[in-house]
Amino acid sequence: MKKTLLVAAATLAAGIISSLAQSPYSANVIGYVSRPLPGGNAFAQINAPFLTGTNTVEAVMPTIKKGDTVSFWTGATFTALTYAGPNFDGQGHAWADNQGNGQDSPRVNPGRAFVYQNNGAAVTNTFVGSIPTTNSVTIPGGHAYTLLVSAIPISGTLDSADLSLPFHVGDNAFIWIGDRYIAFTYQGANFDGLGHAFTGASGQAQPSPFIQVGQAFFYQNNQDSAETWNQGLKFQ
Repeated sequence: MKKTLLVAAATLAAGIISSLAQSPYSANVIGYVSRPLPGGNAFAQINAPFLTGTNTVEAVMPTIKKGDTVSFWTGATFTALTYAGPNFDGQGHAWADNQGNGQDSPRVNPGRAFVYQNNGAAVTNTFVGSIPTTNSVTIPGGHAYTLLVSAIPISGTLDSADLSLPFHVGDNAFIWIGDRYIAFTYQGANFDGLGHAFTGASGQAQPSPFIQVGQAFFYQNNQDSAETWNQGLKFQ
């Protein structure tokens, strides 16, 4: 028997088009979220928070135009691709690398963060698709930097139960604010008795930053071993 599922507003910060369970163990939840993207070659760290089938950049971002760039973190540096238009090289490619060679369209499934550079005017892109309900990510240790984003379209403070990040004391997060990163170091829940869990670059206690749906950030795991980020969408 079909049953309607209600998604807690505090957990899911995206619009819900429909949400029907085919059985007690599966769900078909369709959602959308609109994200403003600055222009003038500004950078935005984002992801595509829904499943659309192919999940190529041009499929999930109808606002994409020639000259726009996407960059992916490899663990040590970024690799960039530029949108050149459908079949620009006569071989079926729409993207070019730094040498102008045609490349396959990059896939951006939920959880794969990327940096988008809009070389035109500011736009608002609406992402639409099926909502993933679980995800698990291994975050390498040894002070490595990992570009993370929630694979489930939820928002919340960085240390919230909704995001469920596996913070250990000493781990760092770096939040892009449009022209620079702001660093936050995890010190433990209410470490100062005033409700704070983070310090800033100066060592002063800071409120936990709020992460929007589809907003990516760098995470530095300062533990020797890897950490595991497990996520699950909460229904009520």
